[in-house]
Amino acid sequence: MAKWFFSEKGVNDKERDPGWDEYFSSNRSTVESLVRESIQNSLDATAQKCRRDPLADKQSVVRIFYSGDKAALAPAAYAEYLDGAASHYAAEECGIGAVQGKCPFFVIEDFNTEGLVGDILADNESEPYFKFLKCENKSTKNEPGSIGKWGIGKVAFPMASRIRTFFAYSIRIDDKSGPTRPREVLAGECLLRYHTAGGCRYTPDGWWGCQNKDGKNTPATGTDPTTAADIARFKQHFRVTRKEDEPGLSVVVPYVDIIDLSELQRSIVENFMVALVNGSLRVELRDGNGTEIIYDKSHATDILAFLEKLAAAADADDDSKRIAEMFKMVLEAETIPESDIRELACYSGVKPVWQDEQFSEETVKAIQDDLARAGEGALGAPTVIKVPIRINKKHVRETPEAYFNVVLRRCSSPTLQVRPRFYRHGLFISHVGANKVPGFTAMVLLDGTVADMLNEAEPPSHTQWFPNTGNFSKTYNYPNDIIEYVKRAPRQIVKRADSVQDQDDFETLKDFFSISRDARLGVNPGADSGGQGDGDGKKRGGKGKVRRKKPRKTDPNRPKPEPPKPKPYILERYVDADTNTACFRVIADPVNFRAFMFTAALMRPGISGKSAFDKNDFSLQRGGTIKVYADGAETRFPQPNVIEAKIDADRKDFVIEVKGFDRNFDLDIDDHYRDSSKWNLPEVTNG
Repeated sequence: MAKWFFSEKGVNDKERDPGWDEYFSSNRSTVESLVRESIQNSLDATAQKCRRDPLADKQSVVRIFYSGDKAALAPAAYAEYLDGAASHYAAEECGIGAVQGKCPFFVIEDFNTEGLVGDILADNESEPYFKFLKCENKSTKNEPGSIGKWGIGKVAFPMASRIRTFFAYSIRIDDKSGPTRPREVLAGECLLRYHTAGGCRYTPDGWWGCQNKDGKNTPATGTDPTTAADIARFKQHFRVTRKEDEPGLSVVVPYVDIIDLSELQRSIVENFMVALVNGSLRVELRDGNGTEIIYDKSHATDILAFLEKLAAAADADDDSKRIAEMFKMVLEAETIPESDIRELACYSGVKPVWQDEQFSEETVKAIQDDLARAGEGALGAPTVIKVPIRINKKHVRETPEAYFNVVLRRCSSPTLQVRPRFYRHGLFISHVGANKVPGFTAMVLLDGTVADMLNEAEPPSHTQWFPNTGNFSKTYNYPNDIIEYVKRAPRQIVKRADSVQDQDDFETLKDFFSISRDARLGVNPGADSGGQGDGDGKKRGGKGKVRRKKPRKTDPNRPKPEPPKPKPYILERYVDADTNTACFRVIADPVNFRAFMFTAALMRPGISGKSAFDKNDFSLQRGGTIKVYADGAETRFPQPNVIEAKIDADRKDFVIEVKGFDRNFDLDIDDHYRDSSKWNLPEVTNG
């Protein structure tokens, strides 16, 4: 019978607890994390299958079941899945406690895929079984066309569970056979912390299944009569629908937090509307109350009705309204024939930059005519523009042209300001941060080579693009210009096709400049901040007299101190265009990056130049109005106005963002760093 196994800590093992809690709890909701990770995995798995078999069905089918309280598993039924783990869950360091009460669960299954193929004993990094169940930070999805690539998004599954646990059941297609390649497998994993149970110290990772005589973890299999019975009970308990002739992967998350069905529906449509409309995705949603909803191209009318209902609600925000408009635009754009897609010329040179020469009079006139055509209601018709960009890789002489599409349509209301949306390989990249285009709804669709390129610019959450993320800056020339060229495409097209004057683009400037405290306070940078400066280092004292500091005497024989090391990070301030709030971001300095511990104390600068913090100003801690987003960094908040983060040497792709400050609130950021090995030591400022 299958049960849980944990490994004791070795005498030389370094204790390093998983640092995913803050990332997955603050960056996105549980629902969105589950939906994005699960469906993008399924789309990638179907695409990989089709690359090996061009005649295979190209549609990825995903089935989701959420039990809610009504269909939750009874405690007695879940008891067998606690065998070997109860004392570990209850360990004080894990913060879970004894597992009690009914078990609400979430199931997501994909079809038209090949399952977790691979030898269950071999450490073969090229096989999905090993990558999904045996390691982190490694992915099989490095082929062109993949949505994900980091190999850590699957941590969304245990992070969505109150007991940090998930189970993976798979029917596998394998071109090889043998006892180590069974067709049917079931395994469970939990991601805890280093902990003590029964007087022994254990590592964080638990394994549900079996172990062979060498102590190696193995799954329950359908070929073993004992574990085959375990699998049958498991499928019945958790309502897994997969049949023996349906290869693919089914993931079960037990003790999942309460999920709002409306939020689940919206997340499916918002993140994958392009894949749903173009026919590459079908999602079948059920819950414990008997609700059954299908999302695919043939059910577009039902999807639109749901979105319009959200938009018409009395408390609907602009975001809800813009999703409905976006979906309408995608539906109509899908019907535009290739001959009616407007194509721009490529810029001259190799550096991506917008030029007037890209817009011929004929193309501009065609775009204007498209936008003026009668469409549905007041929306008018959409236009699709094919935009060229050169793929300029380092140490490669050729710079071939590739393309992405921009879809434009006039807004239904001039007061509805809509930020352009970006979809890469059908996945919504939600925090790109492009400026709104007044009067227009815009969408940028990236596939093929361009999508593969920008995939390299994304952190693990796949929600943003950064020039220094992953291998992007190492692989491509002009990384910042590439991102800006794509981000600004809708605005640049409208500027020329609709005679709209280009307004100040702060979103672009923010990537190059930080706002100094002196500039915000209106102080001459050359003046002493303690008084009213005149630019030459003088400070006005009482009675209008000018006092000058006496030069400090120095010992000529004293050795000059070594210059301080440059900071390993860059701190950028910017304004969020959607919320009109002040924000700041911390990313790696690509030249000086190294492992470090970051500290920032946020205060209100006083008139005298002395900063202070009042508990009523704001709070960074959970429940406050200010939101903290962290990728690749372990964070903590020792005080309401202080954030600390530890960044390891292998996380050059890290991103920390703090959002939501009132723009009228002058904010002083006292940031410094120290060696990351001092994470658990009292703080001393050193940089």
